Amino acid sequence: MTTSMTSQLQPTLLQIRFVGPQLDTRRIPIYELAQVLTATQSIFNKTYLLSQDRFRGRVALRDAERQRLSLQLAGSRRGSDIYDLIPSLGDNNTRTLLETISLSAVEALDRYSYNNVLPINETATQTLQQNNDTDNLQAILVDLRENIVEYFSTSDLKDLCFDLAIDYDSLPGDAKSDKSREIIVYMKKHNRLEQLINYCTRLRPHMKLNLQSTSSWTKNSQPVGNQNASLLAIVILAEAMKLVQRINTKTGIDSIEFQAPFTQIDGATISESTREYVKQLPKVEALGDIQNIHGTITKLDLEANSIELVLREGGRMPVFFNNIEFERLRANAKRGLVLSVTGQPIFNVGGDTLNISGFKAISFDTFQ
Repeated sequence: MTTSMTSQLQPTLLQIRFVGPQLDTRRIPIYELAQVLTATQSIFNKTYLLSQDRFRGRVALRDAERQRLSLQLAGSRRGSDIYDLIPSLGDNNTRTLLETISLSAVEALDRYSYNNVLPINETATQTLQQNNDTDNLQAILVDLRENIVEYFSTSDLKDLCFDLAIDYDSLPGDAKSDKSREIIVYMKKHNRLEQLINYCTRLRPHMKLNLQSTSSWTKNSQPVGNQNASLLAIVILAEAMKLVQRINTKTGIDSIEFQAPFTQIDGATISESTREYVKQLPKVEALGDIQNIHGTITKLDLEANSIELVLREGGRMPVFFNNIEFERLRANAKRGLVLSVTGQPIFNVGGDTLNISGFKAISFDTFQ
Protein backbone atom coordinates (compact mmCIF):
# COMPACT_ATOMS: atom_id res chain seq x y z
CA MET A 1 0.00 0.00 0.00
CA THR A 2 1.38 3.40 -0.92
CA THR A 3 1.65 6.30 1.47
CA SER A 4 -1.05 8.20 -0.41
CA MET A 5 -3.46 5.26 -0.13
CA THR A 6 -2.66 4.96 3.59
CA SER A 7 -3.35 8.66 4.04
CA GLN A 8 -6.75 8.32 2.35
CA LEU A 9 -7.77 5.36 4.51
CA GLN A 10 -6.69 6.66 7.92
CA PRO A 11 -8.95 9.02 9.87
CA THR A 12 -7.41 12.26 11.08
CA LEU A 13 -5.38 11.97 14.28
CA LEU A 14 -4.86 15.70 14.91
CA GLN A 15 -6.30 18.69 13.12
CA ILE A 16 -4.48 22.03 13.08
CA ARG A 17 -6.40 25.09 11.97
CA PHE A 18 -4.84 28.50 11.35
CA VAL A 19 -7.32 31.34 11.74
CA GLY A 20 -7.03 34.91 10.46
CA PRO A 21 -8.78 37.21 7.95
CA GLN A 22 -5.74 37.20 5.66
CA LEU A 23 -5.93 33.43 5.40
CA ASP A 24 -9.30 33.68 3.69
CA THR A 25 -7.51 34.82 0.54
CA ARG A 26 -4.09 33.15 0.82
CA ARG A 27 -2.42 30.14 2.42
CA ILE A 28 -0.14 30.19 5.46
CA PRO A 29 3.54 30.91 4.63
CA ILE A 30 5.52 27.67 4.39
CA TYR A 31 8.04 28.72 7.05
CA GLU A 32 5.29 29.34 9.60
CA LEU A 33 3.67 26.01 8.76
CA ALA A 34 6.98 24.19 9.15
CA GLN A 35 7.59 25.77 12.57
CA VAL A 36 4.17 24.66 13.82
CA LEU A 37 4.51 21.14 12.43
CA THR A 38 7.96 20.59 13.96
CA ALA A 39 6.73 21.94 17.30
CA THR A 40 3.75 19.57 17.14
CA GLN A 41 5.96 16.57 16.44
CA SER A 42 8.23 17.57 19.32
CA ILE A 43 5.20 17.79 21.63
CA PHE A 44 4.21 14.23 20.65
CA ASN A 45 7.76 13.00 21.31
CA LYS A 46 7.94 14.66 24.73
CA THR A 47 4.48 13.38 25.68
CA TYR A 48 5.63 9.85 24.94
CA LEU A 49 8.90 10.21 26.85
CA LEU A 50 7.09 11.61 29.88
CA SER A 51 4.58 8.74 29.82
CA GLN A 52 7.53 6.32 29.87
CA ASP A 53 9.18 8.19 32.76
CA ARG A 54 12.20 8.79 30.51
CA PHE A 55 12.28 12.56 30.62
CA ARG A 56 15.29 12.71 32.91
CA GLY A 57 18.94 13.24 32.11
CA ARG A 58 19.90 12.68 28.48
CA VAL A 59 16.70 12.34 26.43
CA ALA A 60 16.69 10.44 23.15
CA LEU A 61 14.13 8.45 21.22
CA ARG A 62 15.18 5.11 19.83
CA ASP A 63 15.00 4.81 16.04
CA ALA A 64 11.99 2.48 16.17
CA GLU A 65 10.20 4.84 18.58
CA ARG A 66 10.93 7.85 16.40
CA GLN A 67 9.46 6.05 13.40
CA ARG A 68 6.41 4.94 15.38
CA LEU A 69 5.72 8.45 16.69
CA SER A 70 6.24 10.10 13.32
CA LEU A 71 3.32 12.11 11.93
CA GLN A 72 2.54 12.96 8.33
CA LEU A 73 0.26 15.39 6.52
CA ALA A 74 -2.86 13.74 5.17
CA GLY A 75 -4.04 16.83 3.39
CA SER A 76 -5.23 20.40 3.86
CA ARG A 77 -8.35 22.40 3.09
CA ARG A 78 -9.55 25.96 3.29
CA GLY A 79 -11.46 27.24 6.21
CA SER A 80 -9.19 29.42 7.16
CA ASP A 81 -6.27 27.00 6.71
CA ILE A 82 -6.80 23.45 8.03
CA TYR A 83 -4.22 20.65 8.06
CA ASP A 84 -4.91 17.02 8.95
CA LEU A 85 -2.20 14.87 10.54
CA ILE A 86 -2.16 11.06 10.62
CA PRO A 87 0.40 8.45 11.76
CA SER A 88 3.18 7.63 9.31
CA LEU A 89 2.70 3.96 10.17
CA GLY A 90 -0.68 2.41 9.47
CA ASP A 91 -0.97 -0.38 12.08
CA ASN A 92 -3.69 -0.30 14.74
CA ASN A 93 -1.30 -0.41 17.72
CA THR A 94 0.52 2.69 16.51
CA ARG A 95 -2.78 4.43 15.86
CA THR A 96 -4.03 3.69 19.38
CA LEU A 97 -0.78 4.88 20.98
CA LEU A 98 -0.82 8.13 19.01
CA GLU A 99 -4.47 8.76 19.83
CA THR A 100 -3.57 8.55 23.53
CA ILE A 101 -0.65 10.92 22.99
CA SER A 102 -2.81 13.27 20.93
CA LEU A 103 -5.36 13.58 23.75
CA SER A 104 -2.62 14.33 26.28
CA ALA A 105 -0.98 16.87 23.97
CA VAL A 106 -4.24 18.74 23.31
CA GLU A 107 -5.04 18.77 27.03
CA ALA A 108 -1.61 20.22 27.83
CA LEU A 109 -1.96 22.88 25.12
CA ASP A 110 -5.41 23.68 26.48
CA ARG A 111 -3.75 24.87 29.68
CA TYR A 112 -2.05 27.56 27.63
CA SER A 113 -5.45 28.45 26.12
CA TYR A 114 -6.77 29.22 29.60
CA ASN A 115 -3.51 30.73 30.92
CA ASN A 116 -3.42 27.96 33.52
CA VAL A 117 0.02 26.39 33.30
CA LEU A 118 1.40 27.37 36.69
CA PRO A 119 -1.30 26.41 39.23
CA ILE A 120 0.15 22.91 39.65
CA ASN A 121 1.99 24.26 42.69
CA GLU A 122 -1.18 23.99 44.76
CA THR A 123 -0.72 22.20 48.07
CA ALA A 124 -0.58 18.45 47.90
CA THR A 125 -3.43 18.31 50.42
CA GLN A 126 -5.66 20.22 48.02
CA THR A 127 -4.67 17.90 45.20
CA LEU A 128 -5.50 14.83 47.24
CA GLN A 129 -8.87 16.28 48.19
CA GLN A 130 -9.71 17.11 44.59
CA ASN A 131 -8.81 13.61 43.47
CA ASN A 132 -10.57 11.75 46.26
CA ASP A 133 -13.29 13.80 47.95
CA THR A 134 -16.41 12.85 45.94
CA ASP A 135 -18.63 9.80 46.05
CA ASN A 136 -19.16 10.45 42.35
CA LEU A 137 -15.55 9.57 41.55
CA GLN A 138 -15.71 6.32 43.52
CA ALA A 139 -18.94 5.37 41.75
CA ILE A 140 -17.26 5.98 38.41
CA LEU A 141 -14.31 3.76 39.36
CA VAL A 142 -16.58 0.90 40.44
CA ASP A 143 -18.68 1.29 37.29
CA LEU A 144 -15.58 1.33 35.12
CA ARG A 145 -14.11 -1.78 36.78
CA GLU A 146 -17.34 -3.76 36.30
CA ASN A 147 -17.53 -2.76 32.63
CA ILE A 148 -13.90 -3.65 31.92
CA VAL A 149 -14.37 -7.08 33.53
CA GLU A 150 -17.52 -7.68 31.48
CA TYR A 151 -16.44 -6.38 28.07
CA PHE A 152 -12.67 -7.04 27.94
CA SER A 153 -10.98 -10.44 27.75
CA THR A 154 -7.58 -11.15 29.31
CA SER A 155 -6.02 -10.77 25.87
CA ASP A 156 -7.83 -7.43 25.45
CA LEU A 157 -6.40 -6.24 28.77
CA LYS A 158 -2.88 -7.11 27.60
CA ASP A 159 -3.48 -5.06 24.44
CA LEU A 160 -4.86 -2.21 26.54
CA CYS A 161 -1.75 -2.20 28.73
CA PHE A 162 0.51 -2.25 25.68
CA ASP A 163 -1.37 0.64 24.05
CA LEU A 164 -1.42 2.74 27.23
CA ALA A 165 2.21 1.99 28.18
CA ILE A 166 1.39 -0.09 31.30
CA ASP A 167 3.51 -3.09 32.33
CA TYR A 168 0.84 -5.81 32.46
CA ASP A 169 3.05 -8.39 34.18
CA SER A 170 3.90 -6.00 37.03
CA LEU A 171 0.23 -5.50 37.96
CA PRO A 172 -0.72 -7.41 41.14
CA GLY A 173 -3.06 -10.41 40.89
CA ASP A 174 -3.68 -13.10 38.28
CA ALA A 175 -7.45 -13.04 37.66
CA LYS A 176 -8.98 -10.74 35.06
CA SER A 177 -10.86 -8.89 37.80
CA ASP A 178 -7.57 -8.30 39.65
CA LYS A 179 -5.86 -6.92 36.55
CA SER A 180 -8.87 -4.71 35.74
CA ARG A 181 -8.84 -3.22 39.21
CA GLU A 182 -5.08 -2.61 39.20
CA ILE A 183 -5.20 -0.96 35.76
CA ILE A 184 -7.69 1.55 37.16
CA VAL A 185 -5.58 2.05 40.29
CA TYR A 186 -2.51 2.68 38.12
CA MET A 187 -4.28 5.16 35.83
CA LYS A 188 -5.81 7.00 38.78
CA LYS A 189 -2.41 7.24 40.49
CA HIS A 190 -0.91 8.77 37.34
CA ASN A 191 -3.93 11.04 36.74
CA ARG A 192 -4.80 9.36 33.45
CA LEU A 193 -8.34 8.17 34.18
CA GLU A 194 -9.83 10.24 31.38
CA GLN A 195 -7.49 8.54 28.89
CA LEU A 196 -8.56 5.12 30.16
CA ILE A 197 -12.26 6.00 29.90
CA ASN A 198 -11.83 7.37 26.36
CA TYR A 199 -9.87 4.28 25.33
CA CYS A 200 -12.46 1.85 26.71
CA THR A 201 -15.50 3.64 25.33
CA ARG A 202 -13.89 3.97 21.90
CA LEU A 203 -13.16 0.24 21.65
CA ARG A 204 -16.38 -0.83 23.39
CA PRO A 205 -19.03 1.81 22.56
CA HIS A 206 -21.73 -0.55 23.89
CA MET A 207 -20.26 -0.40 27.40
CA LYS A 208 -22.85 0.52 30.03
CA LEU A 209 -20.70 3.22 31.55
CA ASN A 210 -22.51 6.19 33.10
CA LEU A 211 -21.03 8.76 30.73
CA GLN A 212 -23.09 11.59 32.20
CA SER A 213 -21.47 11.27 35.62
CA THR A 214 -18.11 10.67 33.97
CA SER A 215 -18.44 13.81 31.90
CA SER A 216 -19.37 15.81 34.96
CA TRP A 217 -16.39 14.54 36.92
CA THR A 218 -13.83 15.07 34.13
CA LYS A 219 -15.17 18.57 33.50
CA ASN A 220 -14.97 19.47 37.17
CA SER A 221 -11.47 18.06 37.55
CA GLN A 222 -9.94 20.04 34.71
CA PRO A 223 -7.57 21.60 34.40
CA VAL A 224 -6.14 21.90 37.93
CA GLY A 225 -6.75 18.33 39.08
CA ASN A 226 -4.54 16.58 36.51
CA GLN A 227 -0.91 16.89 37.53
CA ASN A 228 0.33 14.88 34.54
CA ALA A 229 -1.23 17.44 32.19
CA SER A 230 0.29 20.20 34.32
CA LEU A 231 3.75 18.68 34.17
CA LEU A 232 3.45 18.04 30.43
CA ALA A 233 2.30 21.62 29.86
CA ILE A 234 5.52 22.94 31.38
CA VAL A 235 7.66 20.29 29.69
CA ILE A 236 6.44 21.61 26.32
CA LEU A 237 7.08 25.26 27.24
CA ALA A 238 9.72 25.62 24.50
CA GLU A 239 7.26 24.31 21.90
CA ALA A 240 4.50 26.58 23.21
CA MET A 241 6.83 29.56 22.82
CA LYS A 242 7.52 28.54 19.22
CA LEU A 243 3.76 28.31 18.56
CA VAL A 244 2.90 31.71 20.04
CA GLN A 245 5.66 33.34 17.98
CA ARG A 246 3.58 32.52 14.91
CA ILE A 247 0.73 34.75 16.16
CA ASN A 248 1.26 38.22 14.66
CA THR A 249 0.08 40.52 11.89
CA LYS A 250 3.01 39.71 9.62
CA THR A 251 2.07 36.03 9.40
CA GLY A 252 -1.65 36.79 9.18
CA ILE A 253 -2.31 34.24 11.95
CA ASP A 254 -4.69 35.36 14.70
CA SER A 255 -4.91 31.95 16.37
CA ILE A 256 -3.98 28.28 15.98
CA GLU A 257 -6.51 25.60 16.92
CA PHE A 258 -5.64 21.99 17.82
CA GLN A 259 -8.38 19.37 17.76
CA ALA A 260 -8.42 15.56 18.10
CA PRO A 261 -11.44 14.82 15.86
CA PHE A 262 -11.80 11.17 17.00
CA THR A 263 -13.00 12.38 20.42
CA GLN A 264 -15.64 14.78 21.73
CA ILE A 265 -13.12 16.54 23.99
CA ASP A 266 -12.78 20.25 23.29
CA GLY A 267 -9.65 21.35 21.47
CA ALA A 268 -7.03 23.96 22.38
CA THR A 269 -6.62 27.45 20.94
CA ILE A 270 -3.35 29.36 20.90
CA SER A 271 -4.10 33.07 20.47
CA GLU A 272 -2.66 36.54 21.08
CA SER A 273 -3.63 36.36 24.76
CA THR A 274 -1.71 33.08 24.96
CA ARG A 275 1.33 34.80 23.49
CA GLU A 276 1.24 37.52 26.13
CA TYR A 277 0.79 34.93 28.88
CA VAL A 278 3.74 32.82 27.73
CA LYS A 279 5.97 35.90 27.61
CA GLN A 280 5.36 36.45 31.31
CA LEU A 281 6.09 32.88 32.39
CA PRO A 282 9.15 32.73 34.65
CA LYS A 283 11.45 29.78 34.89
CA VAL A 284 9.00 27.43 36.51
CA GLU A 285 9.00 24.41 38.77
CA ALA A 286 6.53 21.53 38.65
CA LEU A 287 5.50 18.96 41.22
CA GLY A 288 5.56 15.25 40.41
CA ASP A 289 3.45 12.38 41.74
CA ILE A 290 3.14 11.89 45.50
CA GLN A 291 5.72 9.38 46.75
CA ASN A 292 7.92 8.42 49.70
CA ILE A 293 11.65 8.98 50.18
CA HIS A 294 13.87 7.74 53.00
CA GLY A 295 17.15 9.11 54.29
CA THR A 296 19.26 10.61 57.05
CA ILE A 297 19.34 14.31 58.04
CA THR A 298 22.71 16.02 57.50
CA LYS A 299 21.75 19.72 57.45
CA LEU A 300 18.96 21.96 58.76
CA ASP A 301 18.19 25.32 57.08
CA LEU A 302 16.06 27.48 59.40
CA GLU A 303 15.53 30.27 56.84
CA ALA A 304 14.31 27.99 54.05
CA ASN A 305 12.33 25.58 56.27
CA SER A 306 14.34 22.78 54.70
CA ILE A 307 16.75 19.96 55.42
CA GLU A 308 19.32 18.05 53.42
CA LEU A 309 18.59 14.36 53.31
CA VAL A 310 21.14 11.66 52.39
CA LEU A 311 18.91 9.23 50.55
CA ARG A 312 18.92 5.56 51.36
CA GLU A 313 19.42 4.69 47.66
CA GLY A 314 22.25 7.24 47.34
CA GLY A 315 22.55 10.93 46.63
CA ARG A 316 21.42 14.04 48.52
CA MET A 317 18.06 15.79 48.36
CA PRO A 318 16.90 19.16 49.75
CA VAL A 319 13.48 18.68 51.38
CA PHE A 320 11.16 21.66 51.97
CA PHE A 321 8.46 21.78 54.67
CA ASN A 322 5.57 24.07 55.51
CA ASN A 323 5.88 26.03 58.74
CA ILE A 324 3.89 23.61 60.90
CA GLU A 325 5.69 20.47 59.77
CA PHE A 326 9.08 22.16 59.98
CA GLU A 327 8.49 23.23 63.58
CA ARG A 328 7.43 19.69 64.43
CA LEU A 329 10.60 18.38 62.78
CA ARG A 330 12.84 20.88 64.62
CA ALA A 331 11.62 19.56 67.96
CA ASN A 332 13.12 16.16 67.13
CA ALA A 333 15.79 17.04 64.61
CA LYS A 334 19.35 15.96 65.17
CA ARG A 335 22.21 14.88 62.99
CA GLY A 336 21.79 11.28 61.88
CA LEU A 337 18.01 11.16 62.42
CA VAL A 338 16.35 8.87 59.85
CA LEU A 339 13.22 10.20 58.12
CA SER A 340 10.52 8.74 55.91
CA VAL A 341 9.01 11.68 53.99
CA THR A 342 5.82 11.69 51.97
CA GLY A 343 5.66 14.43 49.35
CA GLN A 344 6.31 15.41 45.75
CA PRO A 345 9.54 15.82 43.77
CA ILE A 346 10.17 19.32 42.41
CA PHE A 347 11.16 19.42 38.74
CA ASN A 348 12.93 22.18 36.86
CA VAL A 349 11.48 21.86 33.39
CA GLY A 350 10.95 23.59 30.08
CA GLY A 351 13.98 22.30 28.17
CA ASP A 352 14.97 18.88 26.89
CA THR A 353 15.45 17.27 30.30
CA LEU A 354 13.49 16.92 33.51
CA ASN A 355 15.68 17.44 36.56
CA ILE A 356 14.70 17.02 40.21
CA SER A 357 15.78 20.08 42.22
CA GLY A 358 14.22 19.15 45.55
CA PHE A 359 11.32 17.53 47.38
CA LYS A 360 8.19 19.21 48.78
CA ALA A 361 7.17 17.44 51.99
CA ILE A 362 3.58 16.74 53.00
CA SER A 363 4.27 14.67 56.13
CA PHE A 364 7.09 12.67 57.72
CA ASP A 365 7.88 9.96 60.24
CA THR A 366 11.09 9.68 62.26
CA PHE A 367 13.12 6.56 63.06
CA GLN A 368 15.91 6.24 65.60
